[in-house]
Amino acid sequence: MVAHQPVQRFSRPEPNQLWQMDFKGHFALHCGGRCHPLTVLDDCSRFVLGLQACADEQTPTVQRQLQRLFTRYGLPACILCDNGPP
Repeated sequence: MVAHQPVQRFSRPEPNQLWQMDFKGHFALHCGGRCHPLTVLDDCSRFVLGLQACADEQTPTVQRQLQRLFTRYGLPACILCDNGPP
């Protein structure tokens, strides 16, 4: 028999210590083009800091969204993202 370790959350104890950021895939729009939903949430509170419909997943697009969030909520200590395909 294998002993299982108890589940342990990895969340940070204080807000703004860690933000999680990810594109949630993309989908076609009725009028043409694609929507690329970008989510950013605070790891401690699980508060959704940003949910933005983006036209692409390019660096300038992400930078604009992050600058907007930094202005509103301040700078996080760390940002976690997988830097991979959605």
